[in-house]
Amino acid sequence: MRQKLFQRFVRRMKAMMLNTLPGMISCREFDQFVVDYLDGRLPDHQQHLFERHLRVCPDRRRFLDRYRATLALEQDAFNGGENGLVRCRKP
Repeated sequence: MRQKLFQRFVRRMKAMMLNTLPGMISCREFDQFVVDYLDGRLPDHQQHLFERHLRVCPDRRRFLDRYRATLALEQDAFNGGENGLVRCRKP
């Protein structure tokens, strides 16, 4: 019970910090920028804000790591690599 209360407290404090510090984006905004960030399409200012959020938010670092891992699995499966998840049988 205490663990859940502490986690809830930490999430609220993080949200408050991210919403009140100048030049910070929210986790929701981070999620909206992630594809453009990985594609290198964010303008310099937005990329700076994105990377600043990444430095202070362990949740979004995990999210980005998992997102990249998912993309790598998808690419491997699409290319029929050794770790490919999609196998087609020849008739």
